Amino acid sequence: MPKESKTTDIPFSSPVTNHKPQLHNSIGEVNVWVGTYFEVKIPANTFFDEEDGNTENLQLLLQIDLYQLLDQGSWIQFNSSRQLLYGLPDQSHVGSHEFIMIAVDKENSSSVDAFQVNVNYWPVDEQTPVLFTARFQGEPTMLTNNIHKKILFCKKLAFALGDRNSSTVTLKSITNGSILVEWTNSSLPRNTCPAEQIYEMCRRISDSQGQPTSIFYSAMEPEFRPINIEARGVNKCQRFSFLPIGEDIISVSPGNISVPLPSTITPSSSSGWHSREDVYLHTVIPSVVVAALLLTAGLIALVCYRKKRHGKLNTEEQATFIKKGVPIIFADELDDAKSPPTSSLPLILREESHLWLPTITPVQYVEKFIKS
Repeated sequence: MPKESKTTDIPFSSPVTNHKPQLHNSIGEVNVWVGTYFEVKIPANTFFDEEDGNTENLQLLLQIDLYQLLDQGSWIQFNSSRQLLYGLPDQSHVGSHEFIMIAVDKENSSSVDAFQVNVNYWPVDEQTPVLFTARFQGEPTMLTNNIHKKILFCKKLAFALGDRNSSTVTLKSITNGSILVEWTNSSLPRNTCPAEQIYEMCRRISDSQGQPTSIFYSAMEPEFRPINIEARGVNKCQRFSFLPIGEDIISVSPGNISVPLPSTITPSSSSGWHSREDVYLHTVIPSVVVAALLLTAGLIALVCYRKKRHGKLNTEEQATFIKKGVPIIFADELDDAKSPPTSSLPLILREESHLWLPTITPVQYVEKFIKS
């Protein structure tokens, strides 16, 4: 018998359809400030892809528009691995800037989100109370033409001041004169003059003469080598000159400064640099003098006390001491108590009484002579 041929039906499979990422929550607007480093993490719920998931599983690209890539030296940068938008604008970037964020899935399907970055000046009421000025070795173009070096500089400054948040440092100007940098610290209170807090910052980065400390050197090197540092009060602290005390501040072109500065800065009579000499002068020496005075007073009091008690009897001696006074004469001692004869009267014994003639006066002697 002829064998029947068997055929196997292969089911038809339609090609898998890939869905491109969908924009769920637009980035919208980002507000940043002149001279201040910023970071913006792209939220995980910005895009969503049915196959790949949320934004963290997608590849993000930052561009000026669909056809223009972002310049590597732009003031705004994007870290695609961390999905982090960051940058450091200066005065020339004030205004609104439009960018697009492109999300790409594993199948190279993409979606776009257009957003806006607004670069603003700091408001007048937000100005900090101190302006730092530091001179570094090198040329200003080393910072002005390299956004990555400028960002690194801000991070190192914040670290030197003991702040982990680099956004607290605001660069005011970078000018000639080696590298002359002015900056403020937004972490300081603005409604009052926090002089002690500013002095604490100054002590961390400089001595009283404006020479950088080892902490500041180690924080800024090897990329930046500091020469000297100055700090003067502005706004609420206009009457203070923090670094160095009583010395003129490095002159900087007024056009590069966005903060109103007083023409002259004079140190307050109540302010000063608490150096080691001041500590010895106001604390150690007075303490030693007071201690010496107290010791001298104690010795004088001890000598006077001992002198006052000299010659006095103690309690036991007083109990046995008999005071001088009239002697007591008993009855059987009365005969012995008769006073001895005085030297004016001769002592005549009984057996010598007949040898003495009776005593007569001169008148009696004359009368007796006449009668005879």
